[in-house]
Amino acid sequence: MIEQVAAALYKIKPFNATIIMRSGLAGQLHRESSRVYACTTNIPIAPEGNRICFGHRSKQFYVHFASAISKLSPNHIAAIVAHEIGHVFALAKFPKLREGDAEEAADNEVLKNYGIVINYRGPKELQWIDDLDLARVARLTKNPAKQGHRPLWMRERSLRMWAGNRGYSFRSKRASSGTLYCTVGYPTPDGYDDTVTVRIADHAQAEGGGFSVEEGYRTGEADFSLDPSTKTTLRDVYRQIDALSKGEQQG
Repeated sequence: MIEQVAAALYKIKPFNATIIMRSGLAGQLHRESSRVYACTTNIPIAPEGNRICFGHRSKQFYVHFASAISKLSPNHIAAIVAHEIGHVFALAKFPKLREGDAEEAADNEVLKNYGIVINYRGPKELQWIDDLDLARVARLTKNPAKQGHRPLWMRERSLRMWAGNRGYSFRSKRASSGTLYCTVGYPTPDGYDDTVTVRIADHAQAEGGGFSVEEGYRTGEADFSLDPSTKTTLRDVYRQIDALSKGEQQG
């Protein structure tokens, strides 16, 4: 599972690291928190074990996983893999971070690059992700070839900034794993706002729209859907919303 999760995340945002499976880590690392299961270094720790390489840049990092990680739940495994990859991004930017700051920086990089929220659970405070994020990672492992889009949060931010620059209203909500619904409101001549709904997702839109976990019903089909099954781009959405706004204003 470690290899599958790492490969799925690499498809979204490439990182520069060698992943190494080992019999154990506790004897060579701190015996606290998840370091019994994983760690990230800028030098290999001998013996290296089985290597899985990602990236081709000159600055290389090594992500070490203990074999015992396979006994954890999928929620823990995916979270620990993502967290360690977060360390790769953080170390590349801030090579001299202190221990506590480095952990927070890694989680922030995971959120920034993948839109995944890392939580901590259990007596050892192991990294953990909820079932929604786990389901999204699972979909990526099954369909890696279709994941050419930017992360959801990045496309949502681009749409939010574009709407703000136009003076349009904007709001968004997460309907289910891997799905965001954004509502853009544009002005009309009579002083009211009309709206369009833009769906940003990593999978095709279901008939009737996505199911809202928070509200317990289907959200309805969006006016525009940005997902791997369509050829619609953010630029297409921008042009069409502007055209709708001008059409309204022209009467």
